[in-house]
Amino acid sequence: MPAWRASSSTVRTNAIAGTAPCVTPFSKRSTSFGPTGSSGAGGVYSSGLDLNFLREVSNGPLLDWDRPSPTIQIAEALRAFPRIVIAQVHGYCLGGALGIMNCHDLVYAAEDAQLGMPEILRGSFGQLVTTTLLHSGLPVKKLAHIALVGRNISGREADTLGIVSQAVPADELEQHTLGIAREIASRHLAPLEHHKITVQMGRDLSLSQAIQLDQLVGQRMRSAMDPLDDVESYLKSQKGGPNLSYKRPDV
Repeated sequence: MPAWRASSSTVRTNAIAGTAPCVTPFSKRSTSFGPTGSSGAGGVYSSGLDLNFLREVSNGPLLDWDRPSPTIQIAEALRAFPRIVIAQVHGYCLGGALGIMNCHDLVYAAEDAQLGMPEILRGSFGQLVTTTLLHSGLPVKKLAHIALVGRNISGREADTLGIVSQAVPADELEQHTLGIAREIASRHLAPLEHHKITVQMGRDLSLSQAIQLDQLVGQRMRSAMDPLDDVESYLKSQKGGPNLSYKRPDV
């Protein structure tokens, strides 16, 4: 079954301090833990960093190059977390929260959700958000429009742009997201983990290097399970069309 972690409507000091450390150690204690995710604890997903906290951090001493800010630590922890991480987005998702959302593996948003970058208006340029949107493959002109104009886009528009995995009616969002999470949880953990390794490492490589990575990751996965040991049952289950209810016997 998927495990879910709710986020506060504003990312504050205690939330930042508490989220990053709890991610990696948990994965080391569990071998059967399925997908996890984040959702807003109130009427919004997150309105971004607490600006008073951000001012304290910004006015403090410079961090060493190898000591990233707490927001960056969360982003990197999500990318490195060896489980599928799903964001369920409703209401507002602004600023740094949008950057953190971009580091989830899957994002399901309400059609009327509001995603945006208010940083330019305030006097910044959108650290983390700009980079994660650019690396997601969002066209540069679309990225510039979202950042420079500062108008929010809806969940439906974000779906069209490829920023989220899928947008659904707000009253169906939680049921839809949990349904997807349950489907993923019914599958063998090894292919899920190795999919994430390939995506998170391959996105930073050239095409030729990413193809080579595929081969290496495939060999690594075979040390955990045989992807072809139930072919006959699988083919039988798919007669007449795709059947997503098939389940490997070793799950």
